Amino acid sequence: MDTIKSENDTDPPTIRQIRKVFVGNLPSWSKRSDLKVLFREFGKIADVHVVKRRRSKNCYGFVTFKYPESASKVLGDDRKMELGLKLLQVSPAYPEHQPDEFKNGKILNRDFGLLKGKSESTLLKVLRCKPNGGSRCEIARGRSLQTDTSISTDDCIDENKCFIDKLNDDCMYHLFSLLPKLELIKVERVCKRWQLLCLRTWLRQKDLTFYPLLSGSSKNPYYSFRALLGFLQRCGRRVTEVDISDYRSGLTSHALNVIAEHCKCLRHLNVSGLALSRLSLLSVGTVSEELRSIQMEECFGVGDKCLGKFFRCLGKLERVNLSRFVGLKGKCLKYLPEETTKEIYINDCNDLCASKVADGLRRLKNLETLQMNRCMRMTDFDIWSILLSVLQLRELKIEGCYLLTSHDVLTPMYSMRNLSTLSLQFNPIIEDMVVASLSTKCVNIRSLNVFRVWLSLLESLHISYLGRVTDESLEAAADHPRLKTLECRGCPLLTDLGFCALVTRCRQLSRLDVSGCQQVTDVTVEMAARQRQGSNFRLVLVVGGTGVKKTVKRHNCPSLQVLDTNLCLSFFQSGFFADFGHLW
Repeated sequence: MDTIKSENDTDPPTIRQIRKVFVGNLPSWSKRSDLKVLFREFGKIADVHVVKRRRSKNCYGFVTFKYPESASKVLGDDRKMELGLKLLQVSPAYPEHQPDEFKNGKILNRDFGLLKGKSESTLLKVLRCKPNGGSRCEIARGRSLQTDTSISTDDCIDENKCFIDKLNDDCMYHLFSLLPKLELIKVERVCKRWQLLCLRTWLRQKDLTFYPLLSGSSKNPYYSFRALLGFLQRCGRRVTEVDISDYRSGLTSHALNVIAEHCKCLRHLNVSGLALSRLSLLSVGTVSEELRSIQMEECFGVGDKCLGKFFRCLGKLERVNLSRFVGLKGKCLKYLPEETTKEIYINDCNDLCASKVADGLRRLKNLETLQMNRCMRMTDFDIWSILLSVLQLRELKIEGCYLLTSHDVLTPMYSMRNLSTLSLQFNPIIEDMVVASLSTKCVNIRSLNVFRVWLSLLESLHISYLGRVTDESLEAAADHPRLKTLECRGCPLLTDLGFCALVTRCRQLSRLDVSGCQQVTDVTVEMAARQRQGSNFRLVLVVGGTGVKKTVKRHNCPSLQVLDTNLCLSFFQSGFFADFGHLW
């Protein structure tokens, strides 16, 4: 087939021959290769496209033949075509889906797959080309328009003409799906056909993260509100997740009224940093009955009474995040749904009333996760009463409570039989009894964070910079034969007695870091070399900053490696918690 050169050759025809057929009632597992095998007997196939439907056992597809005679054979065949024991429905595709044919008989195949990987600026140039000419279509240099044979784009494309309006609906729909949301709104204004295709693209939107959609536009509150309204008017009825938490967007509480009006299927909502109002919050609660997760970090404008009315409307709520909520007392927790609430986050809330929080948590029978980090005004009795009301927890985090004075406050925690994750970092009350009790009484515990590092009692134990921990804690840790890593830097009360018991009973230990433990001497290295003699497990022993002599570090055990590296940070050693005590 000759190369298209003349301007008359590029004029599209008034009548399109049938080369593309519709294939319906396909099985849900159908692939392009299945259709190729099924229809290749009728002629040469140019393209196959399969469209799968969600929540449906059937799907449909399109088969494009190179010659019209092949399509005629398919449509004129009286045989019943089957695939996977299903009778297929074969019919001509709509005229707008048919490939274009020029007046001289040449075919214009648009390989839309070549647009994949192009930048957004390239795609925008395609859409900004006017259908009646007058602007250049730079995408022509990317081989988006081709004939059946290899042709030169410089010869066949007139830069003063644009063929974007000649693409069929499938190609246009794929092209629009790659555009930013603000550009998609502008594209709707071109013509009625593009508006319907854009609406089809909006219907696929399931989640909406507002701030990135602005893409460098003006951030004044009025513009942000109008943009959010435009997005939700197009895709709100199918959206299940909305995030308007970015503080730079400038949205107000009126945004909640818009969300409540358009998002009837909302399940996850993030309004962190937003100034709330009573009416807007209740409007969301009364409309969005399917809401499962609500995140309101650093919000303000309403109190516990309004939050209680809001939670009372949400019968399926599972996750609540009220971290850094201004003026939160905790009374609103009493109105959370008893059966569905599983996760509560109230970090950095310094106005909490312990009695109200404990009363609210006591009602939640299926609560699994509780985080109360950096609640500075909590006393020993407050923490004790709250822990006593949530004995069914699986994950508990109480970090940065510097006012705690006694380890007895953690007594209710030893009765949490389901507890698997515990974080107590930046708490100065960790002693031998705490570590030993957690090792023996919390039988299901898998991980624990006691200061700055992660601790797993089965394989990894980190107890660095703890001034009150002695050899009794090491003997309790030695009861775990799976222990592989132990890091205890800067612990001044640990001696050779505890480490000898550890290297003797923990045969799988692969790394032991005792940097900065000044009471560790040559006895630990000699015991480790004796126990590792003939063992298949290699042990790396870090003894920098200890009392181990250099002569002892030279041993003949191939399974033991002694490193003279001091990894201890001096400013984390004794006096660290005392400095915090002066602050409070």
